[in-house]
Amino acid sequence: MTTQGRRRRAEEPETTPERDSSGRTAQRGRAGRPKLEPMQINEAKVIWIGIGLWAAAFLILLPFRNTLISDGHGWWLYTPLAGAGLGMLGLPMVGRRKAVMHRETEHGRQVGLDGPEENGRDGRDGSGSGGGGGTKGRGKGRGRGRR
Repeated sequence: MTTQGRRRRAEEPETTPERDSSGRTAQRGRAGRPKLEPMQINEAKVIWIGIGLWAAAFLILLPFRNTLISDGHGWWLYTPLAGAGLGMLGLPMVGRRKAVMHRETEHGRQVGLDGPEENGRDGRDGSGSGGGGGTKGRGKGRGRGRR
């Protein structure tokens, strides 16, 4: 049997453990890779920049409106408008997401949870408050990925 299509596991030399920026030993995930933390960014700022870029594209295309329409590219004017409009629709979603994340982290601090390993296999406390931890509400319309 050949090894075609299979990855060979590289021999890892014994060295000092990897350390993060604070000098602590980095936690390891599956396959010995360090666990990555999500990057903290201001999502609303990113969306506002995108809206501004779409608006600038619309203003740049506006003087060429007649030419675009005569050449059959009139839809080019509506593309930046759609992009800016979708960005405006995304702003409230980011605000709600941020509020939920803040509320969840505050709840975790009140309960005393530091991570998922302290309270069972996935961090659920079994009370049914968020994430679908109980059997309540598992009716029609919910896929297997929601468990």
